Amino acid sequence: MHELAIATPLLKIVLEELNKHSDNQNLEVKEIYINVGVLVDLEIKTLEACFKLLAENTKAQNALLTIEKQAMHGYCMECKKEVKTIKRSFSCPLCSKDKVEWKGGRELYISSITVKTCQ
Repeated sequence: MHELAIATPLLKIVLEELNKHSDNQNLEVKEIYINVGVLVDLEIKTLEACFKLLAENTKAQNALLTIEKQAMHGYCMECKKEVKTIKRSFSCPLCSKDKVEWKGGRELYISSITVKTCQ
């Protein structure tokens, strides 16, 4: 279960960023936006469960994880076109040939964090 190994530093980063920018305000994390490449083998529900467990009794305990899949981009040598896919397929989505130079698909990063003022 590598989701726990992802959730642990994720929570640490989020709380560090919250502390850096809080300026003595009573803030808590509302939502965390994460971009995940299509080739990253990640069970979303397991990541959410691990994060929720780790975030208990922190300023991120009610945070919602919003995860967006990132496509692979490539150039098809057969079609001579730029292509992209959100599927785990290495064939060209246009011509089905296997002559594509793929890039990306392994991204995993926080794109933004939304906070709110606590009551």
